[in-house]
Amino acid sequence: MKIKYLLLLGLWCFCINSYAQLTIPKKKCTRGKCYFVDQTNKRISDYYDNVKVFKEELAPVKLNGKWGFINQDMEIVIPISLERVGQFKDGLTYIKENGQFHLIDLKGESKSEKYDSIGVRKDFYVVKKGDKLGLLDTNGMIVEPLRFDEISIFYKGDFGVKLDGKWANYNNGNLDFNNPIIYYSQPEVQPVFSKSCVNTENAEMRNACSQKKLLEAIFQNIRYPKEARTKGIEGTVVIRFNIKKDGNIEDPEIVKNVGGGCGDEALNVVKTYVRKWAKPGMENGEPVNTVYNLPVKFRLE
Repeated sequence: MKIKYLLLLGLWCFCINSYAQLTIPKKKCTRGKCYFVDQTNKRISDYYDNVKVFKEELAPVKLNGKWGFINQDMEIVIPISLERVGQFKDGLTYIKENGQFHLIDLKGESKSEKYDSIGVRKDFYVVKKGDKLGLLDTNGMIVEPLRFDEISIFYKGDFGVKLDGKWANYNNGNLDFNNPIIYYSQPEVQPVFSKSCVNTENAEMRNACSQKKLLEAIFQNIRYPKEARTKGIEGTVVIRFNIKKDGNIEDPEIVKNVGGGCGDEALNVVKTYVRKWAKPGMENGEPVNTVYNLPVKFRLE
């Protein structure tokens, strides 16, 4: 009996330790300092100026203006000496050091040549050197050489690419120059939600006015879902939609949810009260399609 009891106790302890190891540390920030906590909310890391969540068992941390990576044992595995970092996906991420970008693996070893910039578009890395852009896949292999003038965001299954001054839709290496549909995330002139903001001459003030009116439309009409309130669910929902050239929105969808009916509530409010914008985004003086990500916060009082 005593042996059985000890075996059970040992098994229980093993399970608890295994659970602790499998629980991903959570980030917290207070009073300008960030750190990680375990499942009991106990601080388990040093203090940093900034931290990001764990991806593939590594998390970016920032200290004294530089970035590095730590593992879930809170050990520094990639030195805190980098100017910028992304987050790991399929074993790779981008970093900036000594003014140049390249891809590294989980050991910090370089896996690409160096570029002036690297950005993420869906399942690709957009790389730039000089005035030309190209594409790498998630393994760091070259999909398209440095030949494009511009590359738009990835939306509805393809990119917009500009080659020799002409726009085309790009899909799996194929270029379609016939009436391409291009989507922007940051056009030269941002879309304006309310008519009361359109004639504001200063762009910064116009954007601030638009943002204020948009948030008013959301929070004056949104209701905290009963299920989320009962379960104590809080967090940020993100709704994505396209603001078309005529100012109407299309294809609103939930791209980040917290559950409890919050996503559906935010989506319904967008469909009802945010469906028409006073002015679309503009590029080179022409209206353009603008893909907009709208965060909606749910916070219990």
